[in-house]
Amino acid sequence: MMNAPERNWSTLFGDHTPEGVSWYGIWTSYALNQEVINSLKCVRNFRSNADQTIIYHTNSYEYADGSKEEKTWQIDKQICNQDDGILHPGLPTMRTLAITPEIYAVLVRNFEPGKRFGMELFFRNEEWRTSVVVMCGENSDIERFTQIREYLGSFPVKPPDPVVKDIDGQWIGEKQYINADLSVSNVESIENLTLASLEDSYQAVFLPDGIVINTPKSLQIGQEFSIIVGKFVSANKFKRLTAKYDKLGNFQRLTSEIFYRQ
Repeated sequence: MMNAPERNWSTLFGDHTPEGVSWYGIWTSYALNQEVINSLKCVRNFRSNADQTIIYHTNSYEYADGSKEEKTWQIDKQICNQDDGILHPGLPTMRTLAITPEIYAVLVRNFEPGKRFGMELFFRNEEWRTSVVVMCGENSDIERFTQIREYLGSFPVKPPDPVVKDIDGQWIGEKQYINADLSVSNVESIENLTLASLEDSYQAVFLPDGIVINTPKSLQIGQEFSIIVGKFVSANKFKRLTAKYDKLGNFQRLTSEIFYRQ
């Protein structure tokens, strides 16, 4: 039987090839009031060696002023496939955890006051991939979000879908989660769920393309918290990822949910 780190690596990189795959994306950063801070283009290319034990990752950036930049990393399975997730050489304090090949996250395992904290949560739908980066500053306040819309092989030409704020109604669906030790649960059914508003200490942010973000306004030790990002795939289908942390700021689990409105 495959152990948990091996399963995690295989889930994330099992379909990679030496020919490679390129995700062409538009990255848009927003302030808390949903005002655009900046926007850029980036191509993320991934290719593997023959036995998928080394992943070569290249990001090619094109900034608003026309300048360009390229960054390249080598993700070596022997070094980077760790018991708490996959280490990316460019993000040594973060780990990647994959529930399925379509649903995964790159996140900081421990929140520490006075240090920057963040994560990127991914949703893939065939040739489209959407991710949201949530960043917390050194003052422990959530400070910005980056929405990344990507398409395989070429930049997206379809404009983003509008903001969606209608979450009323009864929903059914399913959920699955990956724990801090990389163990993955079975799929569980969800019946008669109401997507109710969270407690007052949480804020709701609605971005284009049907993105819904729920986070605390500020993070603090001594209080459990979750970072929640959802995406409307259609008017009546909603996907959501929740990264949960305990009172000491330690990552607990990443939960994937798929809801269908009745």
